[in-house]
Amino acid sequence: MSKVSKFVDDIAADPKKGIIWAILLVIVIVAIYFAWNKLKDIFTDLGNTIGSVKDNPVESNNLTHQGAWYKNAANTLFTAMDGWGTDEDAIDGVIAQIYNQDDWNKLVREYGTRELSQPWWQSPLSGTLQVHLRSDCSSKHIKEINDTLMGRGITSGL
Repeated sequence: MSKVSKFVDDIAADPKKGIIWAILLVIVIVAIYFAWNKLKDIFTDLGNTIGSVKDNPVESNNLTHQGAWYKNAANTLFTAMDGWGTDEDAIDGVIAQIYNQDDWNKLVREYGTRELSQPWWQSPLSGTLQVHLRSDCSSKHIKEINDTLMGRGITSGL
């Protein structure tokens, strides 16, 4: 008698064993699913970080602000764009404090890739600072941001 036949006969004799095996199998499948998604997210974030560092070089001795400022500014920009409406004053306040290309690149790095919540009929928008600004701001506001940055010799990618 094969092991599979014995296993089937044991379950037929005691159905509780079948339920226990089914529950264990479901738990294992769910655990594998969540582990796979977590690993995928980690590798995606790592790839985005590497791309952001390569695409946005920063000369640290040319930065205008302390390191924490860029993280706080990135969070301010995210909060200004997340959900319904856009806080243009908050965006303009951060942009006004960007003085050179290294400031901009450091801000873009700190912003990284995030997910903006959208109205219920749209799926969340995953993207970089530039993607979110283009999505959330009017073309007039984007032009104003670009004009401010270009006036300081900054290429923004907007």
